Amino acid sequence: MSMRLHLGCGNNRLEGWLNADLYRTSATDVTFDLMQPWPLDDDKISECYASHVLEHLPDPIHFFKELWRVCQNNAQVILRLPYGASDAAFWDLTHLRPWFAENFAMLQPGYAQAIGNHQHDEYREFFGVIVTMRLNPKVAVNLRKWYFRRWIWPYVKHIWNA
Repeated sequence: MSMRLHLGCGNNRLEGWLNADLYRTSATDVTFDLMQPWPLDDDKISECYASHVLEHLPDPIHFFKELWRVCQNNAQVILRLPYGASDAAFWDLTHLRPWFAENFAMLQPGYAQAIGNHQHDEYREFFGVIVTMRLNPKVAVNLRKWYFRRWIWPYVKHIWNA
């Protein structure tokens, strides 16, 4: 039987999901440390949701290996986290690193060969990745203007807090 897993639930309980966190709250069904082996069976998770969790983890590779182990083929995983070029990536002193869309490249098959770095040869837990980013409303309104899309949009990712 498949399950939906909500990691880092805190006080936010999702009905119909297995709500997990490091700390026991009124919302948690199970508590465990994401940096240790997860107390979940292989191939049982059909959906996983984690909001503002990944940026707090010291070993994201361990996280993705465990996630791969517990997820079924074609499981949907949604990770919400602050964009690395946003002030929000640094507000919380417990954020360990900024995250950018490019950070997820190593989760794609062929990454080690593409960059020629054998350090990544042993990584075999591949995910199909789709990155969706929310835009600052001040930037989003300008997307309606053709000249903005043509001349400015290609450089927006280089602008802090865009």
